[in-house]
Amino acid sequence: MILQNLKNIIQTIDAPKWLLLAIFIALNGLFQWISIHFGYKRYFISAEIFLSFFLVAIGFKWIGSAAFIFSISQEIFLGMTKVFYLFNYSQISTITSFAFEAKPSYLAALAVCSGIIALLFIKSIKLLESINWKRVFTTGILLALLQGAFSFREGNFTHPSYLDRSDLIFGSSSYFIGNLQALNEQAFFLTSNDNVEYHKITQPSAASLSLSGPLPDKILLIITESWGKPKDNSILEKQITAITSNPHSSHIQTGSIHAVGSTIFGEFRELCGKIPTKLKFKNISSDENSVGECLPALLHSKGYKTVSLHGAHSTMYGRLEWYPVVGFHEMIFKEILPISRKTECYSFPGYCDKYLFSIAKEKLSSAPKTFVYWMTLNSHTPYDERDVSNFRESICKLAFGEIYESQLCTYHQLHTQFFEELSEMINDKKMHGVKVVVVGDHAPIFNSESARMQFEADQVPMLQFTVQ
Repeated sequence: MILQNLKNIIQTIDAPKWLLLAIFIALNGLFQWISIHFGYKRYFISAEIFLSFFLVAIGFKWIGSAAFIFSISQEIFLGMTKVFYLFNYSQISTITSFAFEAKPSYLAALAVCSGIIALLFIKSIKLLESINWKRVFTTGILLALLQGAFSFREGNFTHPSYLDRSDLIFGSSSYFIGNLQALNEQAFFLTSNDNVEYHKITQPSAASLSLSGPLPDKILLIITESWGKPKDNSILEKQITAITSNPHSSHIQTGSIHAVGSTIFGEFRELCGKIPTKLKFKNISSDENSVGECLPALLHSKGYKTVSLHGAHSTMYGRLEWYPVVGFHEMIFKEILPISRKTECYSFPGYCDKYLFSIAKEKLSSAPKTFVYWMTLNSHTPYDERDVSNFRESICKLAFGEIYESQLCTYHQLHTQFFEELSEMINDKKMHGVKVVVVGDHAPIFNSESARMQFEADQVPMLQFTVQ
């Protein structure tokens, strides 16, 4: 009966209406492609986008246009909720500020995409004037019934995030966002939607595991951007071969730790043993109810010089505001690095990690007792091949076989390159006695599902050794 009604509706659609249907599918298809690209799920047909078209069809153009803007915003927020894990609407201003650090090509692509979406909707308004809104309404009801049938079949009608992508046909992005946020709040025992909370991690960090005994005078803690734990451990072993085979590295230990969320989660996990519930750090303090005493502050109280190093601008994630609070007394960011702008990364607006090894080594030698914390940069998606100094196809074939995805290969090359350069750094006699701890911040992000499936979703690797 349902299929026959859909068939009758389709048969009554003339050429202009076919164009409208194509535009409607194209808009939903665009967001579906984006969701696949960034690895999150959504309903293939958004109820909010459908509602905006319906409102225009029955003559409420301005209300429909407002609803369309809202529906596009919800699609964006849905992606952020999944990618940033504990994303909340109050963080919109923080996320928006990242645009000032984005590469011009990314901003241009966003502008073009927004323009295309706007033009498609404007064209739709013209076409919708000739649509029989009763048929539109009937189609919506039929789609909702179909989605309900699929959802109830799976037993997860109220939890779309548990469904397979193939079962997410028609539904509300707003409800999807609410479902994800509720699950995230439960996972982190979030009790307030207004204030930032800092919850203690329930599983040990790499820093707590590596620095629990007598402390050496020189400590280098590196959080490596997007360094994920492969399900095939031989891939990880190949990435760190330069370290494990270096005669100057001793007491080598490898392992993995639990990790979720974005880069900032990894930083707080390692530096403070806590995770923030929001990306808002203006009122951060060292009080016990806030972040408490973090590792840099603790080491500073023991006579260590504490230095942070990062190749991006200090405004990213508000680091200029919260780094001093957690105990850093010297901070080195992009704006003060003595490096030519010609050496900026292709993947991210900042200075590539290969130019920062000499600075890290210099800072480790700048005082009798030093703690240097380095948040790396250019192994972040989109993993640009031009950031690899010595691209070797043989490295990828050795790790993944004769057939492999180019993005996965570049990702592997970037991390292999980092450990090769770290190995060269520890050959310097000035590095003797330094305790080195390397850990990932979060699982890598890939465009393809097959590449993502090669890595643990909530685990990152860690490596510790002492330079002899």
